[in-house]
Amino acid sequence: MIGLTFGRLTVLERTQDYSLSSKHGKPILWLCECACGKTKIVSGIALRKGNVKSCGCLQQEFRLSQHGLNSPGYIDGRCCDVQKFYAGVRRRAEYKCQYCGVTQVILNRKLDVHHLDGIHENNVFENAIALCHSCHQQQHV
Repeated sequence: MIGLTFGRLTVLERTQDYSLSSKHGKPILWLCECACGKTKIVSGIALRKGNVKSCGCLQQEFRLSQHGLNSPGYIDGRCCDVQKFYAGVRRRAEYKCQYCGVTQVILNRKLDVHHLDGIHENNVFENAIALCHSCHQQQHV
């Protein structure tokens, strides 16, 4: 295993630390160096199965990449949290279906948000109305 690379981790040496337990005995642990320069002790099983790919820097980079312009909720030059947008549409409708008038309280569930132009990514208030599930289904027949 020494010298092999798994994701961003390169195996440097076998360690004598057998502190992890396993159903099939004590796992073999390896000292690895991440591409970022940090070291991490990882079981050989986790390396081979691909369960561990870095020292943790890969997950941190992914989290940071999901903010600002790269956020999945960034729409038309502004950051828009989709769930907050949907909550705003329901609040504007006073939590009533805009066709039949039934309320969320009576339904015991949240109202659906219907996009008038059919484009789910077009999250602007002029394009969205709150509907009960039944009325929403009728719009897509």
